[in-house]
Amino acid sequence: MVVSAVVLLVLVQVVNHQVVTDTGLWQRIGGGSSPSFPMAKVIDSAKMQHNTPPPVRMQWPVPTTKAAWASQSVQPWSHLIRFPSEKVPGLFIEWLFHRVVAVDVPSLYAGVLLAIGSLIPEGAKCPSTSAPKTVMFAILQASVAIARLRSGFRQARWPKWFPVVWKTLPPGVRSLVTMPSAEAFKKLIAPLLDPMEGSGVCMVFCHAGMYIGKANGSRKHVIRKSGLAARFSEHLGALAFPASREGVLPRYGILRKSLGSVSMIPLEWFATEVRALAVERALIKSMKPNCNGADWERLLANRQRCIP
Repeated sequence: MVVSAVVLLVLVQVVNHQVVTDTGLWQRIGGGSSPSFPMAKVIDSAKMQHNTPPPVRMQWPVPTTKAAWASQSVQPWSHLIRFPSEKVPGLFIEWLFHRVVAVDVPSLYAGVLLAIGSLIPEGAKCPSTSAPKTVMFAILQASVAIARLRSGFRQARWPKWFPVVWKTLPPGVRSLVTMPSAEAFKKLIAPLLDPMEGSGVCMVFCHAGMYIGKANGSRKHVIRKSGLAARFSEHLGALAFPASREGVLPRYGILRKSLGSVSMIPLEWFATEVRALAVERALIKSMKPNCNGADWERLLANRQRCIP
C-alpha cells in the first residue's frame, strides 16, 4: 500500500507539471518569453514551407518575324523607355510623332512592350507606382493607338472593329488621325504628362471590343503623376493579372481576347468632373460599347442574386 501511494503521488506530480506546462502554451503563443516551444517551431517551419504561388500573369504577344526590324528601330530609345527620367525629352516626343505619321505600328508596339516590362517587372504582382514609368507607358499607348487608327483609316476596306471606334472619336482626334500635326499630338498627350485640373474621357479598344471610361486629371493620394496616366496603368494591371480585383471584370475578359491590339487613348478633356461624367454616359448610351455592356450585365445579375 505504501508503494502504491508513492507511485500515485509521483503520477499526480507529473500530471500537475504537464498541466502547468500546457497552460503556459497559450502565453507563449501570445508572445511569451519562453524560447523553448516545439509547437511554435512546427508552425514557423510550416509557414516557411508554404510558398504562395505567384499570380497568373498574361504575356503580350511578341512582334512577328516580319516586324523584327521594329526592335532595331526603337533600340536607340530602349534605355529611356525602361528607365525614364522625370521629364519626357522633347526629342522622344518628336520621335513618337514621326512614328505616328509614318503609321509605324510595329516600332511603337515594341516600345509598349519595353514599357510594360519596366512597369511590371518579372515576379511583380501589380504595376509599379513610379510616375516616370507610368507616364512613359501612357504616352506610348496613346501613340500606338493613333497609329493603329491611321492604319485602319487608310485601308480600302475598314476592319470590323474600326467603324464603332471611329464614330466614338471627337473631331480633334479624328483630325489627328486623318491629317496629323505636331500641335494636335502634343495636345492629345498633354493630360498624360502632368497632373491637370478637371477630368477626361478615355477609351480602351482592341480588335475584340471597346471600353469607354473617365479619369480625373489628378489624384489626392498620387503625387506628381497624371491621374489619366495612372488610370492607364490600372487598366494594364487588370489586363495582366486576371485574378486581381479589377482583372475579374468582364470588360477585361473581352479585351484579353486580342491582347496584342489593346490600345488606350484620351478622347476629350473637361474642366469639371460632372461634365466629363455626362459625356461619358452619353457616349456609352449612344455607342453601346460591348465591354461596358458586359460590366452592366454582370452588375444586374449580381443584384438579382443579392451580391454586392
